[in-house]
Amino acid sequence: MTLKRLAALLGAVALVVGAILLRNALDDNSNSSSAGPAEPGSYSLVCSTEFADVCTGLPDTYAVTIEAAGVTLDRLASVEPAALPDAWLTLDPFPAMLDETRVRSQALQPAVASTDVLAMADQVYSLPKARADAFATACGSESVAKCVGDKAGMRWSDLGASGIATEVNPGIADPSGEAVGLIAFANGVAGYFGTTDLQTDQWQDNAGFSDWMRNFVKNVTVLVSGSPLNVMLVRPSLVDVAATTSAEVASNEQASGATVGTLTVSPAYRVRAVLATLGKRSKGLTDDLEKSLADHGWTTPAADEPALPQSTFIALRQLWKEST
Repeated sequence: MTLKRLAALLGAVALVVGAILLRNALDDNSNSSSAGPAEPGSYSLVCSTEFADVCTGLPDTYAVTIEAAGVTLDRLASVEPAALPDAWLTLDPFPAMLDETRVRSQALQPAVASTDVLAMADQVYSLPKARADAFATACGSESVAKCVGDKAGMRWSDLGASGIATEVNPGIADPSGEAVGLIAFANGVAGYFGTTDLQTDQWQDNAGFSDWMRNFVKNVTVLVSGSPLNVMLVRPSLVDVAATTSAEVASNEQASGATVGTLTVSPAYRVRAVLATLGKRSKGLTDDLEKSLADHGWTTPAADEPALPQSTFIALRQLWKEST
């Protein structure tokens, strides 16, 4: 073998070995088994406010930012990839809403590399027990979420709770900012139309829905910060029908006690905790979050449940903003 042929052979071998090493490096950086953060604060994680308690107990290797999902959505909708955090713990469908907004409105590349469903809960309403019984009776077979928009502002005595002189005061988190607030509002709209298969033309130029919407906006207390459930527990004169989740109820000893009633919502969008990866992946983050979510009342997600429709939720968020 000539020196020239030997050099060519060695060069080919080097190229093959280099390609294998490069492929292995890419695989390590692109799957969930990649090396996790080692240095304090070396991994940037944004947690929606619903997960403040879940995220504050994470190891200090994560640089955690707590903010409302709507704030994160609006902030990340126009930034370049280098300015994105590594991950975002929020509710479905906010990661998909982010990508659709970036592509359609800003002509930017999608931000989300992958989305993993970590846990789920149900959207429910909690009330002082006597009022829960009266409210359920007044709603009958009607969706509880729709009933909130119908009955808000009425006197409890008119609903059969004769010993209560105050008005019905529902409370939800701000749908324009808080993910769980948007889901609660979406469930009200779904309850009105009797389906979660919503289309924008259903509520456009619909006089009956417009009346329902006006009463909802006028008489439902919207909290821009804080939990409606916590407000209801300490100040029922301000909020006595609290939009919340089964996870929040389960993790609150007072809320799950005998003095509080919980009403389920149907038809309803489920509340699903999702981890969106926007930068580098972390080996241990999913495990850390799943454990913390379970400790805070969240349950294992259903394997076959479809993602929530991001276009519908973008339209519902816009509907809320225009109505208020």
